[in-house]
Amino acid sequence: MKNLLLIAALFFLSFSYASEGDWGKTGHRATGEVAEGYLSKKAKQEINDLLNGQSLAFISTYADDIKSDPRYRKYGPWHYVNLEPGETEYTKEKANPAGDLVQGIKTSIAVLKDPKASKEEKAFYLKMLVHFMGDLHQPMHTGRGED
Repeated sequence: MKNLLLIAALFFLSFSYASEGDWGKTGHRATGEVAEGYLSKKAKQEINDLLNGQSLAFISTYADDIKSDPRYRKYGPWHYVNLEPGETEYTKEKANPAGDLVQGIKTSIAVLKDPKASKEEKAFYLKMLVHFMGDLHQPMHTGRGED
């Protein structure tokens, strides 16, 4: 009984914490922090150069921070992906014409691999990629449109 009460208390506490908006930032920062632990020494140096010393945890909320700026509104649909009822896999044919989370991730990776992309472009899309990887694993970012 004690365990059930503890689980219920933790559930409601985490739900109220999430509703304040901080849960999303915490989730993104945790994603960035964990990702840094998996980087090679060379990758860490390249990222350090691109981000001028900022950590992946620090930049992980960038895509949410710029959402209200009209210049970045086109990236709004890139924060989530929906599947139709009955679909069990993502297909490009069913993708949102305005873009979606999967397309955002693929575009970000393509820019990062492009030798012709500028440092500024690569830094922007690295920030977006770190954020989108967090979105991919957060509630209500991958699911059904009717959710």
